[in-house]
Amino acid sequence: MAVFATPQMLSVLSETLFVQADVTYPGTHTFPYLLNIVAYNHATLGFQAVARVIISKLNAVAYAEAFHQVLAITTNFYTAFDNGKVLKAWVDDFSDAQSKGLAKNIGSAASSKIRGCSVHFMRNVEKVLVKVCVDEQATNLFRRIAFTIPKLEDEDHIALAFSILTGSSPLAQAGQFMQITPKELSVNTKNWTKARDWVKWWSRGKILTMFTKCYKDMTTADWENCPTTTNAVESQNKLTKIKSSCLTSNLRAIYLEDKKKAFQTLAAVKLGVKIGDNNPTKKRKQKLRIQRRNDRRVKQKSDTFELNDKNLSGDNSSCEEDRESYSYMNEESDDQEESQMDDESNDQRESQMEDKLLLKAKPRKKFSAMEKVKYYLTNN
Repeated sequence: MAVFATPQMLSVLSETLFVQADVTYPGTHTFPYLLNIVAYNHATLGFQAVARVIISKLNAVAYAEAFHQVLAITTNFYTAFDNGKVLKAWVDDFSDAQSKGLAKNIGSAASSKIRGCSVHFMRNVEKVLVKVCVDEQATNLFRRIAFTIPKLEDEDHIALAFSILTGSSPLAQAGQFMQITPKELSVNTKNWTKARDWVKWWSRGKILTMFTKCYKDMTTADWENCPTTTNAVESQNKLTKIKSSCLTSNLRAIYLEDKKKAFQTLAAVKLGVKIGDNNPTKKRKQKLRIQRRNDRRVKQKSDTFELNDKNLSGDNSSCEEDRESYSYMNEESDDQEESQMDDESNDQRESQMEDKLLLKAKPRKKFSAMEKVKYYLTNN
């Protein structure tokens, strides 16, 4: 196990109130798991990783040691952090091992500080739908009842909703906590009994406190302000994930990402400017290029047609009619070709004008973040 955290990252962690944690799989053989801890940086107005831990196992003991190391290091630099007691909430993906490891560090306050990701709950609902629903009507109704559970404020209604999802209670009782139409009452719920194991897991008291408003141990203010998903840490997982099984390559990717965030924070605090990788001119030009390519493909498909020659046979009158129709089709195709050439020339003129405008609007050469900070430090 090894912890990676720069002073800038620890500073952000000591000032935040809500933290997201998740594990990714970088593909290395020595340390196959990477625990990313993410918080909001008020200087750069964006989320960033505040600690990274590479571990070799995924169990409660490994999580407990990882969280202990991060909290202890942060407290060593910032005593007011007090081993994470100032944090209002941790957001995770309903991992039992991760929750147990975190509970060993924050003690009895774990139930009031751990919240589950709503997206993970919804994805889990979508997975069970395939196994228990026989048609589209049953799928839509099961999904609607399940998605209503986190918003219910009565414990009896939550128990009733889970009972309906297992087929133990009639659908008509769903009208106690949601609107249900007469058509939905006739939905086939025969296979809903297969969801009993799923309901048994999600109806546990420890899990209910993590995603239902009724069973929450948090204060109402903390519940409303706390992030509901782990999207920020999921994006960090993608940023540091490279297609390599070499540990040094993965560590280099982590180093470059954290170094970039440190320079962005320094530029925001000292210079008052926001720097990043976004290049609106380049993105706009790429978007126009893709749009022109797609329009050209559609135009080619619409303009290509096959003309089947008729076998001229029979009396002279039928031959004359065929010749007239054939000549008319040739004239019409010639007109289409001329209009097509005009359209293509117009498109070329428009594309050339767009390229000229983009070239004129192209910004001047920008200095990198490191060059800006070095310039500031040398002149002040």
